[in-house]
Amino acid sequence: MDNEHVPLEDAQLRLRPRAGWWHCLRRSPRGVRAADDAVRQLFEGLAQEAEEKRQQRLLLGLKATGARGNREALYLSPERREPLERSLRSFLAEVEGDAQHLQRLAALQHFLEVDIADLHLPPERRCSEDEFLEEPGMRDVCGQFLMDVTRGVYLLDGRRFDFQETLAKSGLDLEQQSLEVERLKETFATEVASLLRRHLAESGPGRLAERRAGCNVLVRGASSLLTQSGLAHLERACGSVVVSGGDQELLFELRPADAGFDLCVASEKSGFGSFVLNSSVRRCSEASKVSRSAVIRLTVRDASPPLSAEVLELRSEVELLDEQTERPMALEERKRDMLRGMLSSLDFRPVMRLPARCLGRCAAYSAHAASGALGAAVSRFRRSPAEGELPLHSSVELPTRHW
Repeated sequence: MDNEHVPLEDAQLRLRPRAGWWHCLRRSPRGVRAADDAVRQLFEGLAQEAEEKRQQRLLLGLKATGARGNREALYLSPERREPLERSLRSFLAEVEGDAQHLQRLAALQHFLEVDIADLHLPPERRCSEDEFLEEPGMRDVCGQFLMDVTRGVYLLDGRRFDFQETLAKSGLDLEQQSLEVERLKETFATEVASLLRRHLAESGPGRLAERRAGCNVLVRGASSLLTQSGLAHLERACGSVVVSGGDQELLFELRPADAGFDLCVASEKSGFGSFVLNSSVRRCSEASKVSRSAVIRLTVRDASPPLSAEVLELRSEVELLDEQTERPMALEERKRDMLRGMLSSLDFRPVMRLPARCLGRCAAYSAHAASGALGAAVSRFRRSPAEGELPLHSSVELPTRHW
């Protein structure tokens, strides 16, 4: 089987206008080196992970097939990595920031480009195992979207969808009426998926995407990223701090943009008492928080392949407080562990499950919640960016509760 991963035309289109000598005059040598270092470290880590997995399989007498084999092949051949590396260097060419921020941007952009490339490939050549619906009214919607849409707050086509609010209004008891709750989930998920599909497919970019690709790659791409899989890309790109337990609040938003749509993915984790860093578990105050968000633009062109993705903004704020003093903890990340935390979950596409006690908190906020976790998240996401950060995309805002 041919495992070659088709490079995105988006990368080629970006490279052409930026490869000239005039661009080099606009960027300092230090900035060029920082971008090159970020790309080099990312792909060195990816290649090392792939080689380690290959060696483990050889010892066990196993063979990588399907999506797993395609992922390994993508990084073990320098010839196959080269166009991906060029694409990332082009992407980072006009981005300023410190080394850590550039590494995070490079990682997230790369994960997105691999996902988007998959949408234009036959199933046997893809790096993921996403499946897409064929039912009328939901054709090309990612199956994972139906599973995840009840786990967060979705803002689509100017409307707000929050399953916890729907559940509260229904009066159903989660424990005593579990079958009725499952039916309500199915109805809710179908309604939102149908609206998402219609909103995207009937737009100008959506019609162009289907005409160029034969299936609606815009619907496929957006519905894939508006899930826990999209959130997993954000988590992997932002480093190796992994929290244990606590609550998680999620926001997904879709808004029209030039020749496509902007997607906002945001999360805040709070109420946890421990975390993992450098392969060790450490205790912390439950007042600690981890907030992350990204804005991603999906663009459709009259080209082949028609769909591309680009990270517009990325924000990661980790506030880990000492369990006793509640003062900020001093953390040191070993580079190897940082890369491992960023890349280890590439071996599969996990669906992160929320703790049971989070279900009642994700969206059913009380009247004083604005001063709580989500209110704090909104405040921080909207504050002026720190040095090395990109500003939050002005057209995408976190929702505000109206009482």
